[in-house]
Amino acid sequence: MERLLKVKDIMERYGCSENTARTYMRKMVHTEHPLTVSAAALAAWESARTVSNEPEIGKAIKIINRRSLYLPDKFERKKA
Repeated sequence: MERLLKVKDIMERYGCSENTARTYMRKMVHTEHPLTVSAAALAAWESARTVSNEPEIGKAIKIINRRSLYLPDKFERKKA
């Protein structure tokens, strides 16, 4: 059986208050009375909140020699 985490465990993990820990836990798949979450639910919630540092990708992407080339949405025209 998977380990269930309580409010105190979440408080220690994130260094937050009891109310904040309860708010976080209620955003996850949880049980009430007592309020608990599984380690898998915590991992899924954390991965959903993870943000990538990669730049925004334009609409057109070409792959040349296994490298991705990111093209902007608009090109500036040269004046003749």
